[in-house]
Amino acid sequence: MATSFRVYIDESGDEGFTFLPFPEKGSPEWFVLSAFIVRHQDDAECVHRLNEFRSRTNRKKDVHVHWRKLKHTQKVLYASIIAGMDATGCSVAVHKPSLREVQTFQQKDVLYFYAARYLVERVSWFVRDNCIIGDGDGKAELWFSKRKNLSYSDLLNYLFQLKCQQEAGYQISIDFSHLEMDADKVHVRSPGQRAGLQLVDAWAGATFNALETDVYGNREARYANIINPLSYRHRSSAKNYGLKVMPNEGWDFIKGECGDGTMEEFWERH
Repeated sequence: MATSFRVYIDESGDEGFTFLPFPEKGSPEWFVLSAFIVRHQDDAECVHRLNEFRSRTNRKKDVHVHWRKLKHTQKVLYASIIAGMDATGCSVAVHKPSLREVQTFQQKDVLYFYAARYLVERVSWFVRDNCIIGDGDGKAELWFSKRKNLSYSDLLNYLFQLKCQQEAGYQISIDFSHLEMDADKVHVRSPGQRAGLQLVDAWAGATFNALETDVYGNREARYANIINPLSYRHRSSAKNYGLKVMPNEGWDFIKGECGDGTMEEFWERH
């Protein structure tokens, strides 16, 4: 039986920790890992929406659409096209300057795995609460955007370790019963090979643009505001669901920036 959902996963930002005072630009302060969730039967809609954007911006049919390379007006259009889908998005945003034990997070893949744990957690909750009896097997099929030098077998082993810890009584909140964990059914592809991976690139990029200052010290929340109606919500709130900020001190930073008027509460607009 087919899975109920396909989940596309990609990131924006990087894992560097070289922060420089404005207007110098070192590593971004934010690392964002995002998921774009569609029902298996609706996966073809990803292709249709991507082709609509290509057509309206005079791009060739199979060209890879990369969020970071788009102009502002094109990002507005792309976000608007995505916002019309029957899909759900969520992000884990790590405010790196707020992290403790920085040396640990500077080790290879630790930051990515840290974000992946909490992203997969939210995916499992969404699938658990939204699967329909008779519509697939009630599980999510994971599709990762291929990253250079990341071992996806190590990532899968890490998730299995979390599952074992959960069975041993540790506080792990991932609902593994709603995730397809077989190694041959966890997919890794270059973004150009799957429309859904290009759409999640846009979701991650829009979230990153709303959080991270640009070279002029400004943030752009318009794209995130456009796609925000698709954010994963619990009791009408996207906080800690559609947008999970790590660590908790990151929310203190956001509160200060919103208070100064330099950041918008984009995650709650719908």
